[in-house]
Amino acid sequence: MDDGKLVGLAVSSRERIPFLPDMPTIAETLPGYEVTTWYGLLLPQGTPIEIRDTLKAAVLKAVSMPETRRRLEEMGYVTRQSDTPEAFAKFLDEDIAAMAKLIRTYNLKAE
Repeated sequence: MDDGKLVGLAVSSRERIPFLPDMPTIAETLPGYEVTTWYGLLLPQGTPIEIRDTLKAAVLKAVSMPETRRRLEEMGYVTRQSDTPEAFAKFLDEDIAAMAKLIRTYNLKAE
């Protein structure tokens, strides 16, 4: 973005991101605004705990590798992790509720 070909206005996350520390957030102008993209690993209900824990450990190991972390940060990703499936479920519930409120508030419709 420093080459002048692209001019960013703001990021939609709640906080400024390390990749673009001088880029303001939309929430700095519109308090409470937050829309982010996230990725998560979901498994079928009833998946054995051993399988869940093995997959979680593998993903955390991969994301924690210095090269992976560096590459993700270069692309602007901010990595966070849920400590438990219950914490991730709570995050999902909150995200769904926030998007539902946004849809109702602005009467958004799919076209």
